[in-house]
Amino acid sequence: MQIVHFIVAQSLNNEQDNMKKNHQSEAVSVEKTPLYESLDENEYLQWIVKNGFTLMTTVFGLIFLFIVVYKSAFSTMLKSEYDFINAENAYTQMVGSTSKEQAQENLDKLKVILKKHPELQAKYDANVAQLLISQGDTSQALPFGTLAVQRTEVENAPFYSEYAKTTLLIAEKNYEEALNQALIMKTKLLEHVADAQKTLTNPSNIDLLFAFNLLRIGTLQGELSLKEEELKTWKEWKQYAALDKKILSETHIDGFVFQKLMSNLQDGKASFLNYLEMREKDLK
Repeated sequence: MQIVHFIVAQSLNNEQDNMKKNHQSEAVSVEKTPLYESLDENEYLQWIVKNGFTLMTTVFGLIFLFIVVYKSAFSTMLKSEYDFINAENAYTQMVGSTSKEQAQENLDKLKVILKKHPELQAKYDANVAQLLISQGDTSQALPFGTLAVQRTEVENAPFYSEYAKTTLLIAEKNYEEALNQALIMKTKLLEHVADAQKTLTNPSNIDLLFAFNLLRIGTLQGELSLKEEELKTWKEWKQYAALDKKILSETHIDGFVFQKLMSNLQDGKASFLNYLEMREKDLK
């Protein structure tokens, strides 16, 4: 019996030794498998090997394109900033010009930049138009003024755009049409204020615009030698400034706005009220 157990145990040991040898031989065979045979079986590595040059060229091409685009965009940005600075300098020098030639030179520089950068028109149109009008250069002021009015016509309240349009008519010395538009605007403003009172809304600066427009009406009537009409306008102005209860209750216009405007129009010791009184004497 012991001999049987010994034979069985010996056979089991022999079997285990054979299994270990087989595993070791398999491991050795795997270890001895060449690397290139493993690579040959990997599809992704084979694709990279076959297309490696194309892939590398594409990547470097994209990097180069990115650098070119970045440098171009950066260069454009620098040029734009340079133009913006030059535009501001041209306008500043135009304002401080001591001669027409110098002013014209700076205006020409500004025009060139505005042509390249239309986005700057909104910043300079109104200011340039106002400056040129004050210098009596209406022919060059009109294009700037027209652009400013057209651009803001939708954005702003219509009354301010109408007032600006009338300013351009005055710049063209079209006084009759300017007076006609100012009178129409006066009627519209009074209607607007009346509607605002009914709805209990704030007309917001309409009173000041009304005062400026009435001042414009009287000035245009004087320019056109309409004595009776001008005299009537200045009397109406004085009623608002004196806080006449009747006219204020009828129109709902804030008379204090006229008083503030008169104080701003004072030139040294001579007040605007003094001017009106002298003007009334001349018209009678």
